[in-house]
Amino acid sequence: MAIDNQLTISSSTIDVLTQNPGLNLTLGDAANFTLEGGCIRLMRYEENSEDLNYILFDNGNSLRSSQTPGLKDFRQSFECAAKHGMAVTYCISTDRKKIRMVNLYPCLCSCGSKEGKGNGRRANEILGLSGS
Repeated sequence: MAIDNQLTISSSTIDVLTQNPGLNLTLGDAANFTLEGGCIRLMRYEENSEDLNYILFDNGNSLRSSQTPGLKDFRQSFECAAKHGMAVTYCISTDRKKIRMVNLYPCLCSCGSKEGKGNGRRANEILGLSGS
């Protein structure tokens, strides 16, 4: 009986691994995470400013604390990005329950009129804009 040793990795997985050379992920981890991002359009909180509840990005992606409990762990990074017009990328599990990392890219989302410079671009396109 022959064993097929082929491995298929998505372009998002390759983006995560190439943009984060110090990140230690097993192949199993890499297959279960994807890279997303964009410019933050909206942030909602629960009863106080410590309880980040929801983030909406300009490309339609969103994060909810009810689905992604680790969202609170990256609150300061997301707030910094929103305050200073930075693009955000994050590595999120395919079940959307865990965020592994958040990267910020300065000056990509400074709003002119209605849209930021990210203007709905995918995370890997933002990476290309950032010069990385």
